Amino acid sequence: VPTAVPYTQYCQTFEAYYDNIRQTLDTIPQDASAAATTFYTTYLSQRETLYDVRYCSQEHLLSAEYVALRISAKAEYTKYATNADNGFENLVKLLEKNGYTLYAELSGEMVIYRKTASAQ
Repeated sequence: VPTAVPYTQYCQTFEAYYDNIRQTLDTIPQDASAAATTFYTTYLSQRETLYDVRYCSQEHLLSAEYVALRISAKAEYTKYATNADNGFENLVKLLEKNGYTLYAELSGEMVIYRKTASAQ
């Protein structure tokens, strides 16, 4: 229990930060399929179809209607990284190449991409 005390205090201190994340994720329709980085999958877990970006196949990733990415989650994007390129940037390029466009953004924290109707 003593080690859990700082987490409660941390959540209270950063309540507005977490509210902003939840509000941004709430823009994804409830009935839509989604893929997200691990930090966001818990909040989105009531969806019928949800993939974790770090562990899902590229096929599953590109089948999701929405993709929510935590910008700072570098470890989530290692399978998309190349020698000189950032995995996050490569993933965004992959999404855009496959018909996804920027849908929502929380400055410096999160981006959500949506598959365009013509790409579905």
